[in-house]
Amino acid sequence: MDPRITYKIYSEYPCAIKSVHFFTENLMQLGGYFAEFEIYVEHDCAPELAELVEGRPSFATPYSDGCFALINTWMRECAESHESYCPCETEAPLPTRVLDIRIGGGDSPIFLKVANPREVGAYVTLSHCWGPKPHFRTTLSNIADFEQSISLEDLPRTFQDAILVARRLGFRFLWIDSLCIIQDSHEDWVQEAASMHLYYKRSALTIAVDCASGDHEGFLHLERKNDPPLAILPSRSCFEIKPNEDPDNPHREQGFLILSNFLSIDKKNLETGYRNAFQRWYNILDDYAFRALSVSSDKLPAISGLAHEFSNQIHSTYKAGIWLEDIHCGLIWSYSEHGIKPDSYRAPSWSWAAMDCFRTGKSDSPNKLYFWLSSRLDKHSIIAKAEVLDIEVILKDNDPYGAVIGGELTLRTFWVNWPWKRMRGSDTMRTLQPIVAKRIYTKYLVYRDLDCNFDEVAKKEPTYSNPDYYLDVSLVQVMRDRSSHFALLLKPAKGEGNEGKFVRVGVAQLPCERKESGLELTETEFGLTGTGLEQAGWVKRDVTII
Repeated sequence: MDPRITYKIYSEYPCAIKSVHFFTENLMQLGGYFAEFEIYVEHDCAPELAELVEGRPSFATPYSDGCFALINTWMRECAESHESYCPCETEAPLPTRVLDIRIGGGDSPIFLKVANPREVGAYVTLSHCWGPKPHFRTTLSNIADFEQSISLEDLPRTFQDAILVARRLGFRFLWIDSLCIIQDSHEDWVQEAASMHLYYKRSALTIAVDCASGDHEGFLHLERKNDPPLAILPSRSCFEIKPNEDPDNPHREQGFLILSNFLSIDKKNLETGYRNAFQRWYNILDDYAFRALSVSSDKLPAISGLAHEFSNQIHSTYKAGIWLEDIHCGLIWSYSEHGIKPDSYRAPSWSWAAMDCFRTGKSDSPNKLYFWLSSRLDKHSIIAKAEVLDIEVILKDNDPYGAVIGGELTLRTFWVNWPWKRMRGSDTMRTLQPIVAKRIYTKYLVYRDLDCNFDEVAKKEPTYSNPDYYLDVSLVQVMRDRSSHFALLLKPAKGEGNEGKFVRVGVAQLPCERKESGLELTETEFGLTGTGLEQAGWVKRDVTII
């Protein structure tokens, strides 16, 4: 071995070796090259070695006896050793409907069972990508037949595989959303969606299918080779591969799956070193925002169960995707690329749920949702923030965490007109720039993000192409820390009854003036005061955003 290369063995547990790291002795001078090799021993190795080395080789096929034996071992370990934070619910209340798959298998009929209100038992949930139509689903026209029997051969391959797994593990009941919810009944969908977080949380096991882009593909047919060739490359460079972050993973792009992934694990998810539980929420939304939904209006219902679970643990008030107790941070959001306005109303313009992610192609990186202040601020760095006078959300149904049909937010804060125009000689809305002749408080660079890709919006709403359309843009202050002011870009709202109200069109960050400018904001714990903004033309007023 090269004398300049050393190695160390790392372990996450006192007596278990997980991996070997090779790295250069002089890390900074040689560029910080390192490599990590996972090490393992065979499943039938000597007990002493099995205790020392944690890793095991993957099974060649997911339906092998050894694979199911290992799953049973893990589940038994959870039941015996992890009960405090990973309980195995063997006597949980059953969902409204479950598939009765009959453990014996064979010719035993499968049918859709309507559970009694107090009936309990152990059941498995399936987390899957529906894929392209047609979907095998329960409707008002076939539910009576499904309650009598469902032919195993008629089910898509993913469902067949899930039944095989559940049976092999000794479970009689299986919950699949597309079969256990009446898909063309709005009343049933609303009722079941409100309980979905409990279904995943109480299930004994969740089968998460991350290798199939549709239910027709299945997941038990895959085979894995354990002995890939080791290639020694004549190079001093290295790179990192993260298979768990595969952007093309079909499971990763499905909106409802984040609910099953999170709720299948207990509240330990909230205790992961974030600034607070709100920061954890923002990170989950970042992961969720670009995911695909079969119905665009499901943006908020898809995470209603997750929001309900958060509310139980953080004791906060939920308003269209934002927590009232952290609303100032929740309002300052943007996408890494422009969002796109959905065809129908889904949320107030101040909520992140009002926009869809915009991706130019499958090969592009996901459009990220950023909450600018989620990791930046703590209670000691906030100097001032807008006063929240009122916030009202009109619910579509009775679920406070579900779909909304309207909403208003009223702030008492500083406001200033900030007209925009197109760059000379340009015919694209992407070149909109603020008219800088009017000073808006700071002579330094203003950072801003617009919510929509206006070239796309202009195809639907010709008024967006009007060069004078953005002359009435304004700024409203949300918060200030020790270095910057954070504000929303607004436009007057249209429509009857909306006179004097605004809609959000973007977000901005304004660096504070230096002390020698004489334009300083007086520090105060509550509210925004001071002569600096007023001297620059800002006025304090009540602003209602819809």
